[in-house]
Amino acid sequence: MAGPMSQALLGIAILIAVSACSNDGDQFALLRDIPIPDGAKDVKKLQLGASSKNQQLYFVVERKFPASDTLDQLNAHFLREKWFACKNGPGWKDGWDSFVDESTKPPQRVHRIVSFWVRPDRRAFAQVSGMYSSPASSSAPSNTDQKWLVLVQEDVDALSEATRLSVQCNREKST
Repeated sequence: MAGPMSQALLGIAILIAVSACSNDGDQFALLRDIPIPDGAKDVKKLQLGASSKNQQLYFVVERKFPASDTLDQLNAHFLREKWFACKNGPGWKDGWDSFVDESTKPPQRVHRIVSFWVRPDRRAFAQVSGMYSSPASSSAPSNTDQKWLVLVQEDVDALSEATRLSVQCNREKST
């Protein structure tokens, strides 16, 4: 039978768990409402650098190439939040593209799909990127591990950030 000490420890453990969950929500406020697909694994939320104004969501889903349902789900989120989509500029392609990453040993082919978003106040920028990795000689992914990164930056000049990445975001500021 559980004694008062066991009950007290259980109460403290529950309080710590509740506090951790509520702190996580505040710590990663930029990522709070971004949907994570059912079945996602290796889900990680990261704060990039010392500021909480740069946050990244990472997860892996099992999808056969060229599935884009995860991108559709993430894009729908930004549309619901009234962000506006940017057009891929030079160096970026619409839909899936690929390139050889020679910074890895052995080199790998990265198959990727991206979208870019600007919040209506033009003070936040988001990049959504899905990718597969396979041997450099592959023309299509050799696996079903679709890796996703959602990067959200706040308190930035989003249009300047887009220009720096060669992305075209020229919608007029909402009033």
